[in-house]
Amino acid sequence: MYSDEIFGWFGDGHKETYDMFIKNAKNNQIILEIGCFLGKSSMYLAEKIKNSEKNIKLYCVDLFTIRNDYPSNEILRNKLRSQFGTDLLPQFKNHMKKIGVENIVVPIKMNSHDALDKFEKENIKFDYIFIDGGHNYDIVKPDILKSLKILNKNGIIAGDDYITSNDVKKAVDEIFENSVKINKNAWYL
Repeated sequence: MYSDEIFGWFGDGHKETYDMFIKNAKNNQIILEIGCFLGKSSMYLAEKIKNSEKNIKLYCVDLFTIRNDYPSNEILRNKLRSQFGTDLLPQFKNHMKKIGVENIVVPIKMNSHDALDKFEKENIKFDYIFIDGGHNYDIVKPDILKSLKILNKNGIIAGDDYITSNDVKKAVDEIFENSVKINKNAWYL
């Protein structure tokens, strides 16, 4: 898959969760991915949607920027800046266009809290939500709580870094009281 060539973070738990989303998805459903960076995971998911021949939209929410604190590795941050500048949205769109999924993907350049509030205000509901944006407790807990407000009945909410981030684990466990299922580093309910 072309997504394998894109820099980013995308583990097996991610892939298996996305595969589950597409396997269970029906026509005219909507998926939300919070945290996209350059689009590695988004491309994987969009290719899966395209190959399924189901009519599914994928909303991708991210700041699409290289900040002074992200990525945390300064050498990597400077390398990415020299390659893409600070605005990653044009490169994200270019990646989607290369594999012909630009009609499936709706990129939204906004922080997750504002985007989730906007979806709630506009009464946009999602069938599948994957949370992989900020990993600080103060970011991920509101992301989960706000996402639950826009998740359709019988929808699936999931996220990454349950095992590798104490803040993510704490937020997930507080909200769901250990009722989530764990698939490698991903969680879902």
